[in-house]
Amino acid sequence: MKDFLKNAYLSQRNFALALLLLVILLMMIPEIANDRFKASDFRVYVTAAERLLSGENLYRPEQDGHYYYKYSPTAAIYFLPYTAIPYVYARAIYWIFLTLIFLLGCYMCISLVRPWYKELPPKTINNVVLIVTCIIGVKLQRELHLGQVNHLLLLMYIGMIYLWRNKRELFISLLWAMALFLKPHCLIFLPYFLVKKKFKIVAMFLVFAAVLFIAPSVFMGFDMAIDQQQLWFHELAIDLGNKQDMLGDGNLTIFAALAKYTPMRLVEFTPLTTHVYQAIVLALLCLLVLYLIFKGHDINDAYVFEMAFLTGLIPLIASTGRNAFGFLEIVVFLIIFNWGSLNRWMKWTAVIGFILFGGFMHDMVGNTLWMFWFNNSLLAVGAIMILIVAVNLRVRKAA
Repeated sequence: MKDFLKNAYLSQRNFALALLLLVILLMMIPEIANDRFKASDFRVYVTAAERLLSGENLYRPEQDGHYYYKYSPTAAIYFLPYTAIPYVYARAIYWIFLTLIFLLGCYMCISLVRPWYKELPPKTINNVVLIVTCIIGVKLQRELHLGQVNHLLLLMYIGMIYLWRNKRELFISLLWAMALFLKPHCLIFLPYFLVKKKFKIVAMFLVFAAVLFIAPSVFMGFDMAIDQQQLWFHELAIDLGNKQDMLGDGNLTIFAALAKYTPMRLVEFTPLTTHVYQAIVLALLCLLVLYLIFKGHDINDAYVFEMAFLTGLIPLIASTGRNAFGFLEIVVFLIIFNWGSLNRWMKWTAVIGFILFGGFMHDMVGNTLWMFWFNNSLLAVGAIMILIVAVNLRVRKAA
């Protein structure tokens, strides 16, 4: 058996993906056996879909408590198929669905970062897949346990890049619009597409977004659908307000990380200074992205790096939780595949970033160390270090 597995690892480029498929599916067994398989977030989505079918109000924070629906009424449509299945089976099907999404995302990342990956030794592909999985594995495990949508969103973003390579602008716009109603963070791509003069994509996106905006009216009537969308906007405003304490525990944005580890921690953050500070950081990030675009103007498929970088920025700008940091998956693939292009300092920066980014699982490191890591925004620090390494790759024209 040992020789067989070694042989397969060295000769089959999909061996790591197949192994991960088996391992992740088997992870469901102890979840069920230990009565931990609650999929709390997934239940929220299914409950919202059931209410949508009945034409009822989706937003009931007083009734639902901590696990209440915060997404758009349009997103509830995506979960309608699960309402036809008993929940005990639906959550297992969603686990399998997320597993397949993760594996498909890995395959697409490899194809985007190394279009000629079939010329590489199978061992190299398997090594990269397993290394990336180790780095982002904590985010994936938590995503599966809760039944969240971050990897679904990530696949949509990866799919947009993949479709760009294949010049399928209509489907890019559709995926973009669908992602908008799960979480509107994908609006980060709007100025990028405008800079790239992809006006057709933007125009079709606006059309699809308008259609999806009114789509819930099929189930609850136009007036109620508009009212429900307004309640969603209210939830977005609340979530945005929760990220305004720059020095508070557990703030995982780039604004908090910079405030805690630079002289900015000496500033008195009033509402005005907070907004000014955030505007300055955002302006600097915009200038950085423009610089990266300029540096890549003569690189084939430069959009792969640029959209990957923007995707990696999403959780740092509008983080709604630590699992959203899985959005850096494409950037991690870029770094691992280009490891030989990094100098010693950048390699050490990447390693430390990877440890801070993916090396802290609560059950493994203990509550004290985990809380220190979480409250001091070290996850965000790790993500920033990873993006710094990515910037170095673009400056050196390696990606």
